[in-house]
Amino acid sequence: MTKYDYNLAKKNAILLVAGGTGGHVFPAVALSHELKKRGYPVCLAIDHRAQCFVEDFPPEEIYVVPSSQIRLSNPVVIFRSLMVLWKGFIVSLRLIRKLKPKVIVGFGGYHTLSPMLAGIILQIPSMIHEQNAVMGRANRLLSWGVKVIAGGLLSSKKGLLSHKIIITGNPVRNAFIKMANIPYQASYSNQPFRLLIFGGSQGAKVFSDIIPKSIALIPKEQRQRLIITQQVKEDEKEIVQKIYDNLGLKAHISSFFKDIEKYIFEANLLICRSGALTVSEIAVIGRPVILIPYPHSINQDQLHNAWFLQEGGGAKVITQNFLSPERLANEISSAMKNPESLVHMAKQVSMKGKYKAVLSLSDLVEQLARKESVSSLGRKYTC
Repeated sequence: MTKYDYNLAKKNAILLVAGGTGGHVFPAVALSHELKKRGYPVCLAIDHRAQCFVEDFPPEEIYVVPSSQIRLSNPVVIFRSLMVLWKGFIVSLRLIRKLKPKVIVGFGGYHTLSPMLAGIILQIPSMIHEQNAVMGRANRLLSWGVKVIAGGLLSSKKGLLSHKIIITGNPVRNAFIKMANIPYQASYSNQPFRLLIFGGSQGAKVFSDIIPKSIALIPKEQRQRLIITQQVKEDEKEIVQKIYDNLGLKAHISSFFKDIEKYIFEANLLICRSGALTVSEIAVIGRPVILIPYPHSINQDQLHNAWFLQEGGGAKVITQNFLSPERLANEISSAMKNPESLVHMAKQVSMKGKYKAVLSLSDLVEQLARKESVSSLGRKYTC
């Protein structure tokens, strides 16, 4: 753990708990910036894996809490994991007693269990933020003890916990917010058609295998309109580029796009995975999309996220077991023939966008700090 000015921390401090992946850490960092603007000291409890995601967070405000994922492989591994989690719980108790935070906010993942449980036991007002359309295992365990469940893509309409759920959306980067509410520009028969394909932080191999084959099956007169931007793994760049070159197509192939929001904004159609933040970013900009959920997640969260965007006709969903070059070629070709259908999809997608999510989350934190009841928080966060 790092050292911290506890005298400062005792005055209205907010403790954010995140870790593991960037998808869990980014909303916490975004919330911290907004809370600091409002005058709150903020500190962050993470596991060791998350340190690479918090480079712009002041190091004196970061605490590394011991954590371990429970893998059901053998009793020895389970025992060791439980011991690490117990150590993390004791460390968290000491930390919270010293910091005396006004509110604790958890962002999901097993690494949040120890600090959040410690906060609940010490009766600190607490909240979890669930990014996905279906709650993860750690958040499900914590949901019964926290005051509020802030939902990124969750539904608040049913379930035993519906009285705790307030839909705020997922925080997105400012670059996406700047592009919110700018209308989609359709591509008609004599115009270039920009197709953007991306598949996570390192690209999806199945996209590199199937999508070039799909493009080759599209009728030539349509195919010539295509301008393709595709994310692939580094060792597949030359292979994919050569396929598109042989088809006579303009293609920008890369393993990473730093300014992905620019490409999403300019695209006529997207093909991508359906991680919670990806879905939220697409919704804020408002672009038609074919979603191919990652099939191997434990809770099938990407499938539920894809269904969230599909509601109302904003997206088309193809599960990976039904993905084929022929199926995808038909979808792309049909979209190119029907630009007005893409305009409708873009409008429906944008209706799901919540570009003020970080403001809504910050409002909730402030209301919890004032110890307002859940019923008084209301369901006003719809922007």
